[in-house]
Amino acid sequence: MSADEIEFPSWMPSGAQQICTDYYSVAKGSSDLFPQALEVLQSLAMRLEMKEAWEELKHFPDVSPSDLMGSTFLVWLCASHNRLLFRLAPRLKSDHELASKIRAVADYLRTASPAMLTGTGITNATLQELECVAAFYERSAKNSVSDLSLRIAPPPKKALVHNADEIAFVNTMCNWLGRQTGRRRPYNLIAVLANVAFDMLDRQWDADKVKHCWGSRKK
Repeated sequence: MSADEIEFPSWMPSGAQQICTDYYSVAKGSSDLFPQALEVLQSLAMRLEMKEAWEELKHFPDVSPSDLMGSTFLVWLCASHNRLLFRLAPRLKSDHELASKIRAVADYLRTASPAMLTGTGITNATLQELECVAAFYERSAKNSVSDLSLRIAPPPKKALVHNADEIAFVNTMCNWLGRQTGRRRPYNLIAVLANVAFDMLDRQWDADKVKHCWGSRKK
């Protein structure tokens, strides 16, 4: 990243500047990332609201600026990917889920009576092929981008709501930061990050809305 692409403000921590530079270089040279990735990184670096976020972060000594910058961008990216995934193919299952179902069928058939298998034309060769398919999807799940993004930023139960990506972002960040903190809740910090990452010019997220979102996730 050259100086004329992003001129970091003086109040942005140096660790955050470095991770932002690294991600920017990757995003600029990769066609796999969302086109908005560069804009989001620029916003996280330059939007004035981020000055408030860095002040908030001082209350969480276990979280470094580079960790916050890196996690914010990664969670945004995964949440956005998941929203697109469910919008284009709402019935699509992850490789992990598909592997589990195929494995369950194979296990059931392995314990079925010989008479039932013979009557349905299922042979040992068929069972072996089925287990090979299950093994294929199990291996694929370990390296699947979609499966990984679903684990990092799980969509809400209503995955097709208009702001599913924002909800996934907020809940994931609450889960992560909530484990890092002591007395202070991260709701205000996450509200700032959500507004910046999703370009909310009118600050649609605030601490109370984040708290409510996190509290209602299992309802």
